[in-house]
Amino acid sequence: MSKRLIFLLLTFGVVAIGGGLFIFNSIKQTKVIADSGNSPVSIFDNATSTPNPIPAEKPVGPKYKGQALNYLGSPEILAKYPKEFVEKKRAILLELAEAVNKNPIQAERWTDIGLIKKSFDNYVGSRDAWEYLNVIKPSDAMNHYNLGNLYGFYLSDFKRAEDNFQKAIQLTPTLPDFYLGLAMFYRDAYKEKYGLVDDVLLDGLKNIPSDPNIIIDLAYYYKSIGDKENAIQRFSQLLKSPLISGAQQEAFKEEVATLSAN
Repeated sequence: MSKRLIFLLLTFGVVAIGGGLFIFNSIKQTKVIADSGNSPVSIFDNATSTPNPIPAEKPVGPKYKGQALNYLGSPEILAKYPKEFVEKKRAILLELAEAVNKNPIQAERWTDIGLIKKSFDNYVGSRDAWEYLNVIKPSDAMNHYNLGNLYGFYLSDFKRAEDNFQKAIQLTPTLPDFYLGLAMFYRDAYKEKYGLVDDVLLDGLKNIPSDPNIIIDLAYYYKSIGDKENAIQRFSQLLKSPLISGAQQEAFKEEVATLSAN
């Protein structure tokens, strides 16, 4: 949608005004294949004992049972990137794996593990890391959002995607990105529920009145279903926003004129 050039920042695919994060990547599920120097061996199977009769207290967390944390991705995917880049990411992943082996209760480390694996199309590994994070910190709204995006756009598990998007909104109802993400999921992936797009966006406006990104999506949604009256109303509302100016304002004026003429 070329006219939606407003407030769209891409950080693995980000839609935001005033801050916020999305994570997107190419849609392809990857088979887990061991590669040289990167074999999927669980780091939690290598605990060693200490001669100290009073062992240091170690943070306790549930046992991680997912894909080996030191497994970056399949050789076929890794071969598409410069070797130096791959090795740099592998080293970071190993540092993160070592950190959570010592102390698994580190939410940000699990987020980073999932992001690195996802950047190499390792969606299973990303899922496992974020689902573990969901166990140790179920109140993390952004993690629910990331899982919703992962399940919805990469793993095609629409039920889990919807549940996680909705949970993210429930936990943090004042972040526009969460409503935009769920609406986009219904619009572009779970098309059987396309009619719920405006419900989600209108709920967002109840909690974040006059958010321009939500209004933009709402205006184009109404235009897509032929609801000219509501489309004109929302485009006109954008023209009154102090955050809209210049080329954006001209684009919305054109939308109003075109819709009014037909």
